[in-house]
Amino acid sequence: MLAETEKDSSVRLRPASTIAGFGGRAAALIMLIAFSIPAALTALSVWATLGRPIMFRQVRSGLHGQNFTVIKFRTMNDRRDSAGCLLPDSERETRVTRLVRRLRLDEIPQLLLILIGHMSFIGPRPLLPVTVSTFGHWGVMRGRTRPGLTGWAQVNGGTKLTNIQKLALDLWYIENRTPLIDFWLLVLTVNMLLRGERVREKPLALAQAFLVDRSREVTSKGGRPSKRQQMRIALAGPPHLLARARDALIEDGYEASRVLSIPVDSQDWPDPETTISTGLEYSTTLGAGAAEIGEAEFASLVVEFDPDILLLLDRPQLFSPCVGSIPNLRTIGFHPSSLPLMRGRCAVSHAVLENLPATGATLHWIERADDTGPLLMQTQISLDRGETIESLWRKQSDTLASMLPSALELIHSGNPPRIEQDNQLATYCGDLQIKDRRIDWTASADEILRNVSMYADTPSGIYGEIGGNSHRIAKARFSPVEGEASSEPGMVIRETPDGYIVTCGDGKCIRVMPWCRHGERSWRETSSYHSALEGGA
Repeated sequence: MLAETEKDSSVRLRPASTIAGFGGRAAALIMLIAFSIPAALTALSVWATLGRPIMFRQVRSGLHGQNFTVIKFRTMNDRRDSAGCLLPDSERETRVTRLVRRLRLDEIPQLLLILIGHMSFIGPRPLLPVTVSTFGHWGVMRGRTRPGLTGWAQVNGGTKLTNIQKLALDLWYIENRTPLIDFWLLVLTVNMLLRGERVREKPLALAQAFLVDRSREVTSKGGRPSKRQQMRIALAGPPHLLARARDALIEDGYEASRVLSIPVDSQDWPDPETTISTGLEYSTTLGAGAAEIGEAEFASLVVEFDPDILLLLDRPQLFSPCVGSIPNLRTIGFHPSSLPLMRGRCAVSHAVLENLPATGATLHWIERADDTGPLLMQTQISLDRGETIESLWRKQSDTLASMLPSALELIHSGNPPRIEQDNQLATYCGDLQIKDRRIDWTASADEILRNVSMYADTPSGIYGEIGGNSHRIAKARFSPVEGEASSEPGMVIRETPDGYIVTCGDGKCIRVMPWCRHGERSWRETSSYHSALEGGA
């Protein structure tokens, strides 16, 4: 299967870059002469701050997977912690070598590698062979192009990107490169040297979407397996993800006759009771909390179904040594962020709460009960203005549905990616507290409105203290009415046909509409309504 995959590449290779071959080598020779003085000064500064050796040498993977030795000026010392592990890069640099790295002066010796044909000016950066091997099928595709001094991944984020993001950008460039793109890449390289690295969201999103699309073509030329030969798949996760994942599998020809759904204990979508169902034959209702389903019970359900793949949708904690010991079972997790960013629970709520411009969705291999496993696939999700937790979860569900068939195609290829996460880039999300779902009237009107838009449509909602009574808030918007100078935050200025006008901490007012369940009395008929009016009198 792997041989067919390599032969019938889903990434259609373009003609060689215009800055390659004899012309590239001639340019490298000219630049070596031109940069001889900066190179000498750099070597002297490295010797003065770090001592010998001046040069850094390391084996990297090159064209067609052939290894070669990359050389550059050394910019870090070998300081280690008490456990013998190297300290983070930032602690092993000096101010001088940090400037050398910032201006890319440490890369000057690589002009020699262009001169002898191991590298080109433009192309994917040379990586360690072990790193390329984790790319699986995509590592073979990436190796079809000579490594470069600068590349599409470097000018679109560089060291701020994870390995899987760099891979997507590199593969997009390999298929779409043209002389015009090469020229633009050189312009962006100069801009990066002058202004520093910054993540360019649009090219990154385009590249990640490209990688998801191409993943579905990995085995298409070799012919898709018949339905009876397709892998058996078990799903386990909350209903809002489970339904979309199952529909996507069925639409793609997979048979998911058993679906495992666990209680939703995440504070993103709290729900007091959730059904665990395996198809239509098995159904039971458990109380809230994943602890209600024991390790042995969950493992027995998986063993009984005997799947080839177990998908844990935002629930890595279901994994256990018992599940991991099931022969031939591969376990994949879905996490609603761009791992290793925003590990942990409530990633969706935190993305909205922190007003991020973008987040992501990740499929990763699960080797223990967390979200630190190697990456299989990842894509980006943009957040709209006024994004809510509910609307972002819908985007996550739709993204999962588009990613899942593509990821399974990669697994069918026999050589799927297993890209290790960069722990130095990892961030973590903590559980949301009760206070996060209550309105703080001393906050600004903008902040209060953002919190209402986030939580109003979630099952647990958001609450505000009005006139000594707690109300669940359905909607809120700005009001042109201004509070008096003596108005305290949370004071009811006046009543409206559908709610109240309340003063905020910055003196501005908002119009809030309390919520009531279908069939219940109107909020105006409740005692809390009259108490609120009395409190605002």
